[in-house]
Amino acid sequence: PTARIMPILLQHLREAGIPAQNVTVLMATGTHGRPMPDAMSKKLGGEAASCCRLLIHDCFHDVKQVGRTTFGTPVFVNQNILECDLVIGVGGIYPNHTAGFGGGSKLALGILGIRTIYHLHFRHLPAGWGGDTVDNPFRQELDEIASMVGMNTVISLVMDSNRQVIQMYCGDQREYFQEAVAFYRNIFRPCSPPEADVIISNTYPSDLSLTMARMKGFVPLNDRRGGASRIAIASCSEGLGLHNIFPFVNMPRHYHARHKLRRLSVLS
Repeated sequence: PTARIMPILLQHLREAGIPAQNVTVLMATGTHGRPMPDAMSKKLGGEAASCCRLLIHDCFHDVKQVGRTTFGTPVFVNQNILECDLVIGVGGIYPNHTAGFGGGSKLALGILGIRTIYHLHFRHLPAGWGGDTVDNPFRQELDEIASMVGMNTVISLVMDSNRQVIQMYCGDQREYFQEAVAFYRNIFRPCSPPEADVIISNTYPSDLSLTMARMKGFVPLNDRRGGASRIAIASCSEGLGLHNIFPFVNMPRHYHARHKLRRLSVLS
């Protein structure tokens, strides 16, 4: 619920001499499809949506290379970021397959070009959902990229199932991220029984589309053996959805062949 954070953030910026008219909000979509027309107003709330400059990232266009990481990855970033004097990331902390946990420097992935995102996903082994190693190579490279694009301040929220903020971290994510993940694990890690007849997964908050619900919200359903019945609850308010690297039901033509070529291009 960024709309709860934006009024506070804009007030701090105003007190520092930066009016809302001088603030750009870039929706960090990564490789996901373009959001619904009303997504910005829902996400940001009235003041930010009406006063700030609003942009939606497109990983295929308007990106510029700013260098390479020590891992050798070429870093292409949304060129609007390079025009800003101050870059602040706002997002939540949730389990993630590639980095172990989303949030922190992983927010920078949402404003990168497709070529950089290919490198990140195909050159590193996934850390696994809620992986125990926060300081994994995938996140180490994201930390580098966040510094390269000037995203040294990040607001990270921990939410409950009622969309209430139960913890908030602000500042340099490299200083607080491990503490934030430890807090998340302590609150949310379940002790599930080894066997069950029925497994129900509430896919919120990753249920805007069927693609996202399947990628993230179905994890509890996959992590079980036997003949249990599996049920997923998802709103899918944006329909099927789209992920340009890992599509689901709306897979582009010749996707598998292109996917193999893309993997080879970044591994060579």
